[in-house]
Amino acid sequence: MIVKCLLPTDKILEFDMNGQINPTIYNLKSFVYEKEKIPIDMQIIELDNKKLSQKHDKLKLKKFKVIESTKVRILYDLDGSCCECDLCGFGGGECICQIL
Repeated sequence: MIVKCLLPTDKILEFDMNGQINPTIYNLKSFVYEKEKIPIDMQIIELDNKKLSQKHDKLKLKKFKVIESTKVRILYDLDGSCCECDLCGFGGGECICQIL
């Protein structure tokens, strides 16, 4: 099964769950990190308009009844700051948000 994840930039990532054994929210965040380099602790997963806190990271996607039609959005946690844009939380001129 392929789950489509919508990023804040309106880009869609396709997460292939077929090779995964009981994938978790953390696995989904790791996938987003591998593809987009968004730090895992800066990601908020939203499933069907419900934001999941980091305490849900170890839970399995099947617990949330994720299927191909589930609306999965990846949001940025804006807590923190970078060089000027206040998005990535890195600071010290190491901004990775690529907005500026």
